[in-house]
Parts: sequence; C-alpha cells; structure tokens
Amino acid sequence: MNELENIMKTCFELNQKSNNLCETTILRHHWYLKSFLKFGSCNGFMRPCQKLYDDFILAGSNGYDAILNRKWVVKLVDEVASTNALDQDGYLLNLPNLYTYEEVTAYFKNFTFPLDDSADNLYLISYTLYNIKNEDTTQSTYGQYKKAYLYIYSWLISHKNFTYDEEVLNSFLKDNQLKFDTGLLKKWVYKIRKRALNILIEVANSGTYHWHIFKSSKIILDEDLQIIIQDYMLSMNNNNMALDTVNLYYYVFKKMMIYLNVKKSDDLLLITENDIEMLCEKVIKDFTQSSLKTIYPIVKKILLYLYNQGYMIKNFSAMIQKPLYLKSFNPSILSKDDELKLIAYLDKISYRDQAIMLLAIRYGLRDSDICNLKFDEIDWYRDQIKITQTKTNVYLTLPLLDDVGNAIFNYLENERPECNTPYIFIRKQKPYQNIKSAYNLCSRIFEKLNITPLNGKGKGTHVFRYSLVKRLLDMGVPYQIITDSLGHVNKDSDKYYYSLDSEKLRSCCLDARWIGIKSWM
Repeated sequence: MNELENIMKTCFELNQKSNNLCETTILRHHWYLKSFLKFGSCNGFMRPCQKLYDDFILAGSNGYDAILNRKWVVKLVDEVASTNALDQDGYLLNLPNLYTYEEVTAYFKNFTFPLDDSADNLYLISYTLYNIKNEDTTQSTYGQYKKAYLYIYSWLISHKNFTYDEEVLNSFLKDNQLKFDTGLLKKWVYKIRKRALNILIEVANSGTYHWHIFKSSKIILDEDLQIIIQDYMLSMNNNNMALDTVNLYYYVFKKMMIYLNVKKSDDLLLITENDIEMLCEKVIKDFTQSSLKTIYPIVKKILLYLYNQGYMIKNFSAMIQKPLYLKSFNPSILSKDDELKLIAYLDKISYRDQAIMLLAIRYGLRDSDICNLKFDEIDWYRDQIKITQTKTNVYLTLPLLDDVGNAIFNYLENERPECNTPYIFIRKQKPYQNIKSAYNLCSRIFEKLNITPLNGKGKGTHVFRYSLVKRLLDMGVPYQIITDSLGHVNKDSDKYYYSLDSEKLRSCCLDARWIGIKSWM
C-alpha cells in the first residue's frame, strides 16, 4: 500500500465518523473520495501533492456542485497529508486559526525586539493584526489586512519558511511587484499587501505600530555623488531660486545619475555620446511632452556644470536640444446635460465627495485649493470662502453658496472623523491627513456616468474650471469679473480661458479676400 492509499484510508474513516452530516452527504463524499483515489492511481500519483489536487479539481463535470465536492475532497486530503497545498488564488487550502491575544502575549514574553529569525510567522501575524485592531480600524479595513496576511502566510509556507526572515519577506514583495507589473494583480490588492508587509516588518523591528503613511523609497546615491549634487544646489541657492525650483533641479540631477548608471564620481569621466543618447531616450519615456520643455533645459545646465567643474571630459550639453512643438489649447469642458446629470448623481455619494465636487463645479476651484481648504477659511457668519490660493499665493474671496455650504456642513456633522488637523477634507481612514488630490474621485464619477468631456479627454477637477468659464462667457459676463472669480493675477493666464469665447474670436477673423493684397499702395 503506497502513501496515497494510506492517506485515503484515513480520509474514508474520517468521512464515516462525520456525525454532523446526513447519510446522503456522507455517501456522496465517499463516492468523491473513491473518485480521487482512482484518479490518482490511474495517473501514476504515489502520494498526495499540489499537482494531483489541481488536476483532480479540473477533471470531470464543471457543474457548481461537482466542483464544490471535488474541492472538499482535496481540502480533506491536504489536511490529513499535511501537504500545505494552495488553492487557485494562492491561499492555503487549510488556513490556520490565528492565535488569541493571550497566546500571543505569552509567546512574545520570551522575545525582545527587533525579532530574530526564531520568531514564528503565525504568532507575528496574529500580533500584528492585534496592533492594527487597536488603532480603531473599521471592520472592513481589518478584514482586508487579515486577508492580506493570510495570503502572505500562505506564500511563506509554500516557500518552506516558518519563522521571521526579512529577506524572505522582501522576496515576497518582489514577487508581488512582478505580478502587478505583468497585470496579474489588481492595484488595490497590490497596495494592501505591500502595506501589510511594511507593517509586519515594523512590528517585528519595534514591537508596535501606529498609523502612518509609508512613503516610497527615495533615490539614494553614494556619498561623493551627494557632495557634487549638494555643491550644485548651493550654487543655485545663490541665484535666489524658489524652493520648488531648487527641489526640481535636485530631483532631475539624481534621476540623471540613475539613468546614466553612475555609481561614483569617477564614473562621470567615462560617459560617452551613446550614454547621453540613452539618457535622452529614458527622459522622453518617463516624462510627458509638456514636462520635457522644463526638464531638458535642466539636464542641459547640469551637464554644462559637470563639464565646467571637471567631472566630465566632454561638454555634452550641446547634445541636449529643447523639443520644439506647437502647443495647442483645446480645453475639456462638460456639456450642460452632462453637468446636470453629474449634479443629480451627487446625492448618491458620500457627504465629503459631494462637497468636493460642488466646490469644483460651482467655483471652478483648483484641485490644490479644494484639498487644502481649512476651517478658518470659511466664514459661516458672512457666508464667504476666503482662501489663499496654493498656486499663486493670492488671496481670493468667494460667496458661500447654499448647496456648497450645506454639503460641507453635512460632512462635518455626520461623516468627518474627529481629529486635530486644520484641513476640512481628510482621509476616511487613519492616518487622518488632508487628501492630496480629487482627481481619482472625479475620474471615477466620469466613468460611472459615462461622461466624456467635449474637446478633450480631461477627467480631473480642471474640467469644471473650464466649463464654468464657458458658461460665464456664454452669459456675457465681463472678462474682469471672470478673471477675479478664477483668482488670476497674470493676464497671460486668462487668454487660454478666453479662447473659449468662440463668438468674440469669430469677430476677430480676417477676411480671406484681403490675403495677398497690398493695402498700402
């Protein structure tokens, strides 16, 4: 009798002892157990294994009940044989029960943090989930993390890893990244697993966890390259450049070093024309066309600086040519029907999202000004909104419209979590920080309602800014009032918006009959 037959003998006995099942179900299970044994023997399997399980589930009828019964058999055999097999989604067929708080507390009394490689993974996962629950997470959020940890645990067991090992966890992260990059994993699943892994590592290192956002890893260069970059940044500071501009130069400088595969300062002497061509190809790939007109001059200046300072043997800056293209302006605007359809839909979404959308629709506010709106910028007594615009740092006063004020009030009274942040619109989950952008909210609603803006493909809040200008121009509102409503201080900013006034533009057209005729003779 081989190993498979021995295991199946135990399975038959367990099925017969199932007191909580009716006789019909026991007989049906017995038949499927016999089918499994026959299938394994006929296909040359001497012992239970993952391939046998997978092949058996796919064999036979595709009916729901038949597949369910085959899965029941596979799960029982896996439990008896301790094969730690996985289902089609990557979870263990027989997932373990998490340890209780008392068990976890007693276990970790014998450990100090950071943990060594003797700590059991299941105890660590159980302890991490208790830390997450203590942060007052919603039941839904806790459930998502629990599912992510069970998947991570399944992956670890399938790779024969039973105790804590940060290198193995990083291998899981790479595997997760690969599945996401190849389209095998949805973005939200990838993100929750990545965050769950970061929390697990933090608990293993510190013994506790408090909610915070895990920022993407920064570009790290060798010390000698950092000194070169810092010297360049110092020379820029002497030119009285704005902080945002200096930060952009710093970012581009570091990206260039990565693109050129420069590890140390001596590598700069080995740069060739082919390397610069490859640099340009990568820049074009990573940045949009509109961004290139800003990025290319920076690259050119940095290359000239490196040559002048003797870090490069050739002046490669001449190879960098600023791209020339005709900038077209074709703003995305909503039709009146789509705008009415969107406004009617707002009653079906959360109070927070209602308020955000109404601020964009009614005032044409920029995304940054909506996200950074603070309590002290709303004057409830005078019915005014008084903001300092993020982009221009210019003060702007707007009337607080009834529907906007009601939406904000409903959000504050019924939905907004209690916290000390001065910002009105915050995340729905911890950490309670102000939202960074309303683009995703806006684009989701556009897709839900099948709304396609006229004249373009825009899906962000700026669509409402253009749409508002178009409505005001059609109503004959004077340009200066529109300029003041938008909060513009530079008249060059207005010309793009005023190009929406098709009637006025039409009156400026030249008579084609005069083309080619000398008018001064």
